[in-house]
Amino acid sequence: MSWLPSELLVALPQLGPFTIFTDGSWSPTGTSHFHVTGNSPTFHGAAGIAIISDLPNWKVLPIIVLHVGNGQELGSTSAYSMEVLGIHIGLSVESQLSDTMITICTNCQSAVKKLQINRYRTTALHTKTRDFSLLSASILHRNPNRNVNIKAEAALWTREMWGNHLSDKAAAGVLISPI
Repeated sequence: MSWLPSELLVALPQLGPFTIFTDGSWSPTGTSHFHVTGNSPTFHGAAGIAIISDLPNWKVLPIIVLHVGNGQELGSTSAYSMEVLGIHIGLSVESQLSDTMITICTNCQSAVKKLQINRYRTTALHTKTRDFSLLSASILHRNPNRNVNIKAEAALWTREMWGNHLSDKAAAGVLISPI
Protein backbone atom coordinates (compact mmCIF):
# COMPACT_ATOMS: atom_id res chain seq x y z
CA MET A 1 0.00 0.00 0.00
CA SER A 2 1.26 3.45 -0.91
CA TRP A 3 1.43 6.49 1.38
CA LEU A 4 0.80 8.61 -1.70
CA PRO A 5 -2.73 10.02 -2.10
CA SER A 6 -4.82 8.08 -4.63
CA GLU A 7 -5.61 11.41 -6.35
CA LEU A 8 -1.91 11.84 -7.08
CA LEU A 9 -1.61 8.36 -8.55
CA VAL A 10 -4.60 9.10 -10.81
CA ALA A 11 -3.23 12.52 -11.89
CA LEU A 12 0.30 11.40 -12.79
CA PRO A 13 -0.56 9.43 -15.97
CA GLN A 14 -2.25 12.56 -17.37
CA LEU A 15 1.18 14.20 -17.54
CA GLY A 16 2.75 11.57 -19.79
CA PRO A 17 6.48 11.30 -19.10
CA PHE A 18 7.46 13.79 -16.42
CA THR A 19 10.26 15.17 -14.28
CA ILE A 20 10.16 15.43 -10.50
CA PHE A 21 11.87 18.55 -9.13
CA THR A 22 12.84 18.54 -5.46
CA ASP A 23 14.12 21.07 -2.97
CA GLY A 24 14.66 21.23 0.77
CA SER A 25 14.25 23.97 3.32
CA TRP A 26 15.82 24.33 6.79
CA SER A 27 14.90 27.50 8.64
CA PRO A 28 15.20 28.78 12.20
CA THR A 29 12.07 29.03 14.34
CA GLY A 30 11.40 30.72 17.65
CA THR A 31 13.18 33.78 18.95
CA SER A 32 16.52 34.94 17.59
CA HIS A 33 17.91 34.88 21.13
CA PHE A 34 18.28 31.08 21.09
CA HIS A 35 19.97 31.19 17.68
CA VAL A 36 22.39 33.96 18.64
CA THR A 37 23.41 32.31 21.91
CA GLY A 38 23.41 28.79 20.48
CA ASN A 39 21.20 27.76 23.39
CA SER A 40 19.02 24.99 21.89
CA PRO A 41 17.87 26.77 18.73
CA THR A 42 14.93 25.19 16.94
CA PHE A 43 14.44 24.68 13.22
CA HIS A 44 11.73 23.72 10.76
CA GLY A 45 12.58 21.34 7.94
CA ALA A 46 10.53 20.79 4.81
CA ALA A 47 10.76 19.33 1.34
CA GLY A 48 9.06 20.60 -1.78
CA ILE A 49 8.18 18.60 -4.86
CA ALA A 50 7.07 19.87 -8.28
CA ILE A 51 6.05 17.37 -10.94
CA ILE A 52 6.04 18.75 -14.49
CA SER A 53 5.27 16.97 -17.76
CA ASP A 54 8.09 16.40 -20.25
CA LEU A 55 5.70 16.82 -23.20
CA PRO A 56 6.06 19.86 -25.49
CA ASN A 57 2.71 21.22 -24.24
CA TRP A 58 3.82 21.04 -20.57
CA LYS A 59 2.65 24.61 -19.95
CA VAL A 60 -1.03 23.69 -20.43
CA LEU A 61 -0.88 20.44 -18.44
CA PRO A 62 -1.33 20.27 -14.66
CA ILE A 63 1.72 20.94 -12.52
CA ILE A 64 1.58 19.00 -9.27
CA VAL A 65 3.21 20.62 -6.25
CA LEU A 66 3.62 18.93 -2.85
CA HIS A 67 4.86 20.21 0.51
CA VAL A 68 6.17 17.85 3.19
CA GLY A 69 6.66 19.61 6.51
CA ASN A 70 7.98 18.71 9.94
CA GLY A 71 11.23 17.32 8.55
CA GLN A 72 12.92 18.29 11.82
CA GLU A 73 11.01 15.41 13.41
CA LEU A 74 13.21 12.99 11.45
CA GLY A 75 16.17 13.91 13.64
CA SER A 76 17.61 15.95 10.80
CA THR A 77 20.30 18.53 11.35
CA SER A 78 20.49 20.53 8.13
CA ALA A 79 19.03 21.52 4.78
CA TYR A 80 20.97 18.62 3.27
CA SER A 81 18.61 16.21 5.05
CA MET A 82 15.61 17.97 3.58
CA GLU A 83 17.17 17.84 0.11
CA VAL A 84 17.59 14.07 0.53
CA LEU A 85 14.02 13.80 1.84
CA GLY A 86 12.81 15.45 -1.38
CA ILE A 87 14.77 12.97 -3.48
CA HIS A 88 13.43 10.11 -1.36
CA ILE A 89 9.87 11.29 -1.98
CA GLY A 90 10.64 11.43 -5.71
CA LEU A 91 11.87 7.85 -5.55
CA SER A 92 8.68 6.89 -3.69
CA VAL A 93 6.57 8.41 -6.45
CA GLU A 94 8.65 6.58 -9.06
CA SER A 95 8.26 3.26 -7.27
CA GLN A 96 4.47 3.46 -7.70
CA LEU A 97 4.71 3.69 -11.48
CA SER A 98 5.46 0.95 -13.93
CA ASP A 99 7.67 1.35 -16.98
CA THR A 100 7.82 5.12 -16.80
CA MET A 101 11.16 6.87 -17.31
CA ILE A 102 11.52 9.35 -14.47
CA THR A 103 14.05 12.12 -13.98
CA ILE A 104 14.48 13.60 -10.52
CA CYS A 105 16.13 17.04 -10.47
CA THR A 106 17.53 18.70 -7.39
CA ASN A 107 19.91 21.57 -6.72
CA CYS A 108 21.82 19.49 -4.14
CA GLN A 109 24.80 18.20 -6.07
CA SER A 110 26.33 16.49 -3.01
CA ALA A 111 23.22 14.32 -2.50
CA VAL A 112 23.19 13.38 -6.19
CA LYS A 113 26.85 12.38 -6.06
CA LYS A 114 26.33 10.31 -2.91
CA LEU A 115 23.34 8.50 -4.42
CA GLN A 116 25.18 7.82 -7.67
CA ILE A 117 28.28 6.49 -5.88
CA ASN A 118 26.11 4.15 -3.82
CA ARG A 119 23.63 3.23 -6.59
CA TYR A 120 24.16 -0.52 -6.31
CA ARG A 121 24.68 -0.66 -2.57
CA THR A 122 22.55 -3.37 -0.91
CA THR A 123 23.29 -2.51 2.73
CA ALA A 124 22.69 0.60 4.80
CA LEU A 125 25.35 3.25 5.25
CA HIS A 126 26.86 3.26 8.72
CA THR A 127 27.69 6.59 10.27
CA LYS A 128 26.99 8.48 13.45
CA THR A 129 25.24 11.47 11.87
CA ARG A 130 21.48 11.39 11.55
CA ASP A 131 21.59 12.95 8.07
CA PHE A 132 22.88 9.69 6.69
CA SER A 133 19.95 7.59 7.94
CA LEU A 134 17.70 9.31 5.41
CA LEU A 135 20.34 9.06 2.69
CA SER A 136 20.75 5.36 3.44
CA ALA A 137 16.99 4.84 3.22
CA SER A 138 17.00 6.56 -0.19
CA ILE A 139 19.85 4.38 -1.41
CA LEU A 140 18.06 1.23 -0.28
CA HIS A 141 14.71 2.44 -1.69
CA ARG A 142 16.14 3.04 -5.15
CA ASN A 143 15.57 0.12 -7.49
CA PRO A 144 18.77 -0.29 -9.58
CA ASN A 145 16.77 -2.17 -12.22
CA ARG A 146 14.54 0.83 -12.92
CA ASN A 147 15.59 3.64 -15.19
CA VAL A 148 15.61 6.62 -12.82
CA ASN A 149 17.88 9.53 -13.63
CA ILE A 150 18.79 11.71 -10.64
CA LYS A 151 20.64 14.87 -11.55
CA ALA A 152 21.53 18.34 -10.41
CA GLU A 153 19.61 20.65 -12.73
CA ALA A 154 21.07 22.93 -15.35
CA ALA A 155 21.27 26.64 -14.58
CA LEU A 156 18.81 27.82 -17.28
CA TRP A 157 15.50 29.55 -16.72
CA THR A 158 13.68 26.76 -18.48
CA ARG A 159 11.34 24.01 -17.44
CA GLU A 160 14.05 22.88 -15.03
CA MET A 161 14.25 26.29 -13.38
CA TRP A 162 10.48 26.43 -13.08
CA GLY A 163 10.61 23.03 -11.43
CA ASN A 164 13.24 24.17 -8.95
CA HIS A 165 11.40 27.42 -8.28
CA LEU A 166 8.10 25.62 -7.64
CA SER A 167 9.65 22.93 -5.45
CA ASP A 168 11.44 25.67 -3.48
CA LYS A 169 8.11 27.44 -2.91
CA ALA A 170 6.51 24.11 -1.93
CA ALA A 171 9.32 23.45 0.57
CA ALA A 172 8.59 26.83 2.13
CA GLY A 173 4.91 25.86 2.38
CA VAL A 174 3.80 28.71 0.14
CA LEU A 175 2.48 26.66 -2.78
CA ILE A 176 0.56 23.39 -2.61
CA SER A 177 -1.49 21.68 -5.34
CA PRO A 178 -5.10 20.81 -4.55
CA ILE A 179 -5.16 17.22 -5.75
